Amino acid sequence: PAGVFDRLVNLQELTLYNNQLKSVHKGALD
Repeated sequence: PAGVFDRLVNLQELTLYNNQLKSVHKGALD
């Protein structure tokens, strides 16, 4: 189903976004 694929893509984007936020926080803390 297309809806499931869309959800997977959204999850991947959220994961990438969260990883970027963590990287930014680490950079700010260093």
